[in-house]
Amino acid sequence: MVCGSRNCPMCGPRLYSRNRDEIRQCVAAWQAYGGSVLFGTFTVGHDLTDSLSGSLTVVTDAWAAVTSGKFWVRDRRDHGVTHWVRVLEEKYSETTGWHAHLHWLAFVEPGHATSASALLRSMLRRWSRSAESAGRRVSDRAQDLHEVVGVDAERVLGDYFTKQAEDRGRLTPDAMAHELASRSTKRSGTSITPAELQLLAALGGDRKWQLLYAEYERATAGRRVIAFSRGLRDFAGVGDEQDPWAVSAEETAKEGSVALLLRGRDVRKAMSRALRREFVGVVLADGGAAAVSWLEDRGMTGFMPDERSTLDEPATSFGPAIAPEYEGALPW
Repeated sequence: MVCGSRNCPMCGPRLYSRNRDEIRQCVAAWQAYGGSVLFGTFTVGHDLTDSLSGSLTVVTDAWAAVTSGKFWVRDRRDHGVTHWVRVLEEKYSETTGWHAHLHWLAFVEPGHATSASALLRSMLRRWSRSAESAGRRVSDRAQDLHEVVGVDAERVLGDYFTKQAEDRGRLTPDAMAHELASRSTKRSGTSITPAELQLLAALGGDRKWQLLYAEYERATAGRRVIAFSRGLRDFAGVGDEQDPWAVSAEETAKEGSVALLLRGRDVRKAMSRALRREFVGVVLADGGAAAVSWLEDRGMTGFMPDERSTLDEPATSFGPAIAPEYEGALPW
């Protein structure tokens, strides 16, 4: 099922892959324009008593404090910062708990002599004030901002900002088993990525992994993972930002793996507890045409992908769509 969630093993890599390409295009376009790009990290102190939801709120509130108001206007003017991209990231450590932080890019106007350290000092004052007002400590040494140079900058930055796609793509039970076995040889406090946490939860065993992953899903639900400043996407020609569901469905369609399309209301009914086992069984055993008949017998409607262009039904009110008349896509 195409769900559009970044936490989904199917949809997540497709979403991060699209974002990686968009970030690469932004960086390449800005460098071609003659501008420079700075790479930065902001973080806050944390321990085992801090919830992920609370930490993410502290981080996003601090970013909002940094990038608003007269001092941000002054920073942008003095340092030539025209655009930015920021990405939220989370990791878990058994010794220090959830580590929520963000990475960001600053797009600096051509010919502007910018001191990354001076810009960081100015921004850090607002970051620290906001985080400390929420009861979190801030270490100056844990923050960073530096210029990225080289012809490969767009590839390196795009990959770094969306490395969770590679995390999810490379993790299999065998790979995870090897990773867990090797942890005993690593230093105490090795961080666990969300992708690793997801697989640990799926493999069973210690229930703490399931509880931690459930906390991760609750804390990140509805949060904007990657954000572009206004005007940057237009400058780089990457187009308007799309709904995650639409992106995932689009990428799935490109792979040729979409075999059945459903409206949003029918997705919910077909995947209800009472019907989902039978529905998925029909899809996997008999294919899309049989699934369409099964749906029709139960008062629902499904379409084969090649029917998309022949229908002009209006959009329903059940979420995003790959096209106005379609709101669910089932691949196999």
